Amino acid sequence: MDPEVTIIGALPPIVGISHYTANLVECLSRQINVSFLGFKHIYPAALFPGQLTDPTTVTPSETSNLEINNCLNWFNPLGWMAQAFAIRSRLVHGQWWSYPLAPVYIVILGISKLRRKKNLLTVHNVLPHENTVYRRFVHTAVYHFADEFIVHTEENRNRLMTMVNNKKVHIVHHGVSQPRQVSMTRPEARQLLGIGRDDKILLCFGHIRAYKGLDVAIDALANTEDKSIKLLVVGKCWGEWDKYQQKINARRLEGRIIVKPGYVPTDQIEAYFRAVDLVLLPYTHFDAQSGVGAMAVGFQTPLIVSDAGGLKEYVGSRDFVFKSGDSEELAGKIGSALSNPFLERDCAAHMQALGEDLGWQSAADKTVAIYRSMLGQL
Repeated sequence: MDPEVTIIGALPPIVGISHYTANLVECLSRQINVSFLGFKHIYPAALFPGQLTDPTTVTPSETSNLEINNCLNWFNPLGWMAQAFAIRSRLVHGQWWSYPLAPVYIVILGISKLRRKKNLLTVHNVLPHENTVYRRFVHTAVYHFADEFIVHTEENRNRLMTMVNNKKVHIVHHGVSQPRQVSMTRPEARQLLGIGRDDKILLCFGHIRAYKGLDVAIDALANTEDKSIKLLVVGKCWGEWDKYQQKINARRLEGRIIVKPGYVPTDQIEAYFRAVDLVLLPYTHFDAQSGVGAMAVGFQTPLIVSDAGGLKEYVGSRDFVFKSGDSEELAGKIGSALSNPFLERDCAAHMQALGEDLGWQSAADKTVAIYRSMLGQL
């Protein structure tokens, strides 16, 4: 008999992991019955400096195999309890990524265990990115209520295994979208964004947070000899921008760095990935896979990544991987990549294959196999 699962997480228009969850539940529902339990109000804006919703994102539609119930409110514990007792499936699969949601997950997963159900937890961040003692404690408290876990990389698995008392930890890759149909050319995208046609453009995209290594990218830009190379920084800063601006000024890079602050709606993302020559993921510490990296693969935009976490899985050669924090090595990789006349062709071929091997349906197939194994234990 096909398994039935209740998935807890977030769907559009809420941002965060909603793109991941939307793709996963759509693919799962082609094979099994999925009941999705999501958020109506996810958490107060004071706890999340970034954008909370994006009305341009596409929400999955209910089907005969997919039931969607976005009813959870962060401020209503009685609602959490009511929904936990209403779960019909024998298996509950939580998507875990953000410490402010720990009380919601602890209540729902705790009641699930009391009702003798099986709990599976996909851990998107083994530890919170800004890893204070309090955040670590709250974030990891949720782990006690899971029977088994899914992570995205071997680094994730190794770290989590030391924290969960020999419970099973499975690896299922972060799904990669198939290359998307081109709706604009590079010249069109650059004209739209006000970028010079002949500039060589690097892109740092997404929320600006300390672990993402924007300071490393700035230092690397300063170490490149070709002054036509520019860095496009797109995203909302979670801390003080002043420290980055001071570095830009000290390095005399004011004319070589283009800053587009703020959240980018989903329907405007393509222009940035079409306009640039290289996407940079200079993360200083990271043990998962990156949504920005997955988008670059989908748009077939060449990537240079640090060796942190599973980022190197997105590139086909060590020529596009540098030691985390080493701005001089990154500068060398940038120079070599931009001087390669076959860069786009070679990267496109690799990303086409990667999109097929690490696609969403493949991730869903592996997840269903875990469901079957866990339900066989009941």
